Amino acid sequence: MIYNPPIITSTGRQIWDVVGGDLNEQRLNAQDWTFSQLQSPPQEIVSDCGGTIVGGLDIFTSSGYAQRTYSDLPDHTHVYYQVNTRCIDVTPADSYSIVIDDDFRVEYRPADYLDDHGIQICGQTSMKDITIPTVGKIAHSRSSLTLKIEYNMLTPGAAFSFFDISISFPIPATPAPSFTEKSLACPQNSCFDSGTFLLPHKYNDN
Repeated sequence: MIYNPPIITSTGRQIWDVVGGDLNEQRLNAQDWTFSQLQSPPQEIVSDCGGTIVGGLDIFTSSGYAQRTYSDLPDHTHVYYQVNTRCIDVTPADSYSIVIDDDFRVEYRPADYLDDHGIQICGQTSMKDITIPTVGKIAHSRSSLTLKIEYNMLTPGAAFSFFDISISFPIPATPAPSFTEKSLACPQNSCFDSGTFLLPHKYNDN
């Protein structure tokens, strides 16, 4: 099988990975990821649930992680990331975490957003699903970056997935805003669309 590397923009300062296409394209996109736990016997690692995703129903076990290391990064002092997740048939028992280089970790409980933003996409028709573009900014200057997505789906039948990952490296010479904490959110609900929203994420700029 031909390896399909992540998309790197012409400036070399943004990486796109597992960008949805058809199932064959997403299969190629995902093959350089490490998955700690898959259903036994091994199942497909991609599926279609409101679009092509990595993971989904009957693919990952209830708890585990997906991980990839990006190397030969340009000079940078900070990293902006966006990891789109789709959580299926979730309840308050379920969670996932974004981990970078084992130094940075933030946990999310998708059921916290179901009442306002959940819709039924796939899975059980009586339960809601939620799509979350998880975004953030961290201090980072290494030449490589390991992104790990941990999931802990304890509800029977619940499923985790991710897709359309973006990692950006601002030019170090660009003056950074002076602040200690900032919340990223959508103005006037402009990001709310078909159960997808931008999750506000507070971060420290240091």
